[in-house]
Formats: sequence, structure tokens, C-alpha cells
Amino acid sequence: MQEPTTNIQIRGFDLNDLEQRRINRRLQHLIKRLQLDGADPVIDLTLDWHPLQRRVTSRLRVRHAPIGHQLVADASSPRADESVRIATDRIERQLNRRLAVQRGEPGYRATSRRERYRSRRARALAANAEQALESADADVPEEEYAPEAIDMDPRELPPEE
Repeated sequence: MQEPTTNIQIRGFDLNDLEQRRINRRLQHLIKRLQLDGADPVIDLTLDWHPLQRRVTSRLRVRHAPIGHQLVADASSPRADESVRIATDRIERQLNRRLAVQRGEPGYRATSRRERYRSRRARALAANAEQALESADADVPEEEYAPEAIDMDPRELPPEE
């Protein structure tokens, strides 16, 4: 497998050594993750400095195979390495979602409408049962309510008249 192509364009500012190392580390981690599939990814990273906003905008585009799909993420932060971290996290999230669909998982971090309906219905039934118990307790007069009878065995209860 050949070394993947990484194109980095920096517009309007210069990176210091620490930022450059952090960006390279994030990109190398992303490359390792993408090479698990056996493809040779092409990574294009563009960093733009916006002086009025005092922020760095990063645009990360990953072409996963020569004819395959592309993953694109934009991020903005006051520091260049931070915006690249956010963009790579978004790319990894897109990759996880795509792999989940390929595996045939029913949904990626999304409950189906049927599950939401079931849980809503279960909560409604529980609330109705609670209200029914409260109203049943309210209908029983105080003298007929015998809490000691709750702990007794049904065979030991006095016969009803």
C-alpha cells in the first residue's frame, strides 16, 4: 500500500511548530483509520485565516477511493489545530455512520419511530396505572382500609360477611 496523498493549503497566516505537529498527528490518525479498508485516501486540508473574526476555518475533504465517496467537513476555531481536530472528528463520525449503514445496522444513533412510539405508549400506560391506583385508594373509606391485612396470608384473613 502506498503512502496516501495529503495536500495542505494555508492561507493568510503561518503555523508554529506545535500547531504543525498537532495537525500532522490528527491527520496521521485519520489516515490509519481510513487505511483499514485497504483504500488509499487522498486528503485535502485548507486552512483560512479570517482577520475580522480572528478565527481559522478548516475545510477537510477526504476522497476515500479513486472512484469512491468523499467525506467533507468544515470547522472554525481561534486556533488552527483546534479547527483541524473538530474537522477530523466530524470526518470520523461520517465514516462511522457510513460503516454502520454498510453493516446493515437499523439506524445510527437514531431510534426508530416504532421504538419511540412504544416507549411513549409505555409511559402513558404507566401514568394511567398510577392514576388508577391513586383513585382506587381514594374510593376506599379509612375504616375499611386495613394495612395489616396486606402482610397476612390470604388463608388467614377473616371471612367476609
